Amino acid sequence: MSIRVAYLLLLLSLTVGVAGVLQAHQGYEQKAEAVRRGRQDRGEPARRRLRYAADQRLRRTGPGRALEERLGAAGIEVAPLDALAIAMAVIAVTWLVARLLLGGGVAVLAALAAVFGCYRYVVYRQHRRRDDFVAQLPELARVMSNASSAGLAMPRAIEIASGEVGAPASDIMRRVNDELRLGQSVDAALLNLETRLPSREVNVLVSTLVIQQRAGGDTVAALRGMADTLETRKDLKREIKTVMSGAVASSWAVTAVGAGALVLINFISPGALEAMLNDNLGRVALFVGLSLFAAGFALSRRITRVET
Repeated sequence: MSIRVAYLLLLLSLTVGVAGVLQAHQGYEQKAEAVRRGRQDRGEPARRRLRYAADQRLRRTGPGRALEERLGAAGIEVAPLDALAIAMAVIAVTWLVARLLLGGGVAVLAALAAVFGCYRYVVYRQHRRRDDFVAQLPELARVMSNASSAGLAMPRAIEIASGEVGAPASDIMRRVNDELRLGQSVDAALLNLETRLPSREVNVLVSTLVIQQRAGGDTVAALRGMADTLETRKDLKREIKTVMSGAVASSWAVTAVGAGALVLINFISPGALEAMLNDNLGRVALFVGLSLFAAGFALSRRITRVET
């Protein structure tokens, strides 16, 4: 066994171990949340107080607030400080593995790709949560329609909907209900919902409810008609995604083939990528090749993307 393979196996073992420790730590934090809230600050260990203070300081900054909002919109229950620590660990492991297998120049590119990958993962989770919420909108509209037909006001209908529908709609509507309890108007709370989860379906729901609140009208009929419309849109979108699934898979496959070809070349001829990065012509060729693959992937995703 070569020394590189041994190092790689060691890194993989350490990565699995760190992932297990992080998972256990997250479970412990969730279990002890109620206990920590009841304790006074002086009773907490110094390490935990320092971590809490650093996290709060990060939340008060502009990037920290933006990160917290993104994590909340994506449904990732991790503190901003912990999210940064996890991202830095992923970047460091990616750089070290690429350094051992492909060389120093490629390791820098791999680290940059890891940074982009962490960002895209959060965006993916945010879009997935939005799509899951949009899929539940017909059910949500029907629950609110039934509550309105029983003579309940809109804040009460929102509270009932937050307990009747499943996740993630229950969590999202629970946040709207919390904002109402803090004194915000129904219009402001619904507009905040539209800001957190921008999509045409959410815009339809928010616009209908806001108009009904301001101008009055038959809320029950409006919600029931909207539920039928959203159900039709959901079925149509599912059919379009089924038709486009082959093209989406092809875009990912072509990109994976390009990245795999670079790794295969370096294994067949060790040091080939490092030599290309040390030569002007090689850098140009590598840059042009990566640019073409990136442009092809972006165009494929743009053509097959279903607007929401």
